[in-house]
Amino acid sequence: MRVRAPWSWKGDSVTLSDADGSSPFCGGKPVHSARKQVPEGATVEITVCRRNGADGAKKDCGSNYGKA
Repeated sequence: MRVRAPWSWKGDSVTLSDADGSSPFCGGKPVHSARKQVPEGATVEITVCRRNGADGAKKDCGSNYGKA
């Protein structure tokens, strides 16, 4: 199983993922993390889903909005 977490806000987005779904803090692997500058006050939507492999169906998804 793996975890995917797309984040989006007006004008940009990023997707964080952990290919093995079990490493704390993405195991320190650069391919599992990304850094973006989210503008202060921007509304950000975050969706988190579990997947069985890279092309597996999305399972147990949840999403929410927040302010940066």
